[in-house]
Amino acid sequence: MVTRRIKSKHAARIYAALWRVRKEKLDPDKLRANLRKLYRLTFVSEGRKAIAEAISAVGEMDGPVDMSEADEVMDTLDNRLGVAGLGKRLQTESTVIVRDLFSLGARQTAAKYKLNLTDHKAIKILQDHDLIWIGDHNDKELMPKFREITTDVMQRGYSRRKLAEALSEGLGDVVDGDKDYWTDLADHTATKAREIGRIAGFEAAGIEQARVKAVLDGKTSEICRDMNGRIINVSHLSAQKEKILSATSVEELKKAAPWPRRFQEKTQNLPENIGLPPYHYRCRTTLFAILKPVKATAEFGDKMRQADKDHLDFLTPEEHFLRSRDLQKRAGSLGLNWDTGDWKDDVTKARMAKHGLGGFGDDPKEYGKRALDTVTGADEVLVQVYRAGRINAVPRIQYRYYCRKTGAQTVVDDSGQVRGCYPFANHERELARAKEKRLCLQEKI
Repeated sequence: MVTRRIKSKHAARIYAALWRVRKEKLDPDKLRANLRKLYRLTFVSEGRKAIAEAISAVGEMDGPVDMSEADEVMDTLDNRLGVAGLGKRLQTESTVIVRDLFSLGARQTAAKYKLNLTDHKAIKILQDHDLIWIGDHNDKELMPKFREITTDVMQRGYSRRKLAEALSEGLGDVVDGDKDYWTDLADHTATKAREIGRIAGFEAAGIEQARVKAVLDGKTSEICRDMNGRIINVSHLSAQKEKILSATSVEELKKAAPWPRRFQEKTQNLPENIGLPPYHYRCRTTLFAILKPVKATAEFGDKMRQADKDHLDFLTPEEHFLRSRDLQKRAGSLGLNWDTGDWKDDVTKARMAKHGLGGFGDDPKEYGKRALDTVTGADEVLVQVYRAGRINAVPRIQYRYYCRKTGAQTVVDDSGQVRGCYPFANHERELARAKEKRLCLQEKI
């Protein structure tokens, strides 16, 4: 018994050491890229082989096309490129990648997390979902195209050789044109595996709340911008996870995790099937555990329009604070991009172009640095709603950072774009006026 324990402990140490080595090599972006490559290249390779065989089968003779033989070729294609063939091969070859993505998500919060039987079942279910999507795609894209080509050739009375030429041209276009679909499916699988793994880690660590964090740049979708910074109960996310894992059809999958274009309501009103990323194909939004509760206050100005109050009230003070702090961190590390229109129209930059120096006496480089320094070193943060002058324009939430040290205020969209950096003559007086028409944001210490 003692010997067994020693061996068991020794094996555990070896396993832990191997995992540390493996973990150092694991990179979510590389895993995602590997999954993309596997899905895309496998489909293209198998697709071309299957089509070549189909063409060979119908192109050997000059006689008229027989529908029964065409059906047989179609069945062969379906078996080769459908769930039984392509799907099972992808499932087998992607297992390690999907498992690693799930593990990385779980270990984000629970560093010593070990996959259990339930997790392995979840990983298998996630891969089964890919089989569902593959079958759906095959039924809607490849096979209808084959039927269309075959029917057209038969109606025209063309020979088998003519059918072979038509298949070569038509189905080849389908295979080559489907590369984006397989890239999207791989991305979707990678994100879902990692985020569901996170939920397992949250549950194991006893985390009660998580926050949504989007990548803010020119590619950020509207739904990701709407969800960014929201604080969601893990119980809500766990319930949605179970709904997703219990889905057994395309319809059930779409119902368990729909892809809404927008969500502009209070977080407490989140439907039971919205919360867990991905929110769309190629979604880069992730969840993070809230280890220490965030506390903030938000006070509306006396002269603020009710419509603006209602719009800002979609988010709690804590959610606004997380959003504003994310922008500050980004400004200090990666920097923030200027809106291309404002780059030309910004008053200070216009002066700079005309006189060589802006309102601060800065050159362009100094001016850009001042804009970012104002965000990172802000003494006060106000929140406002910007409504463009055009009809049906979607209102945008903006964060206005005031900094005494830089003598400036910088306005940043919730998309992460700088809209302008402006000097002020009297900080206290201008700040007081600004607060009358905006929401004043403060962290509770």
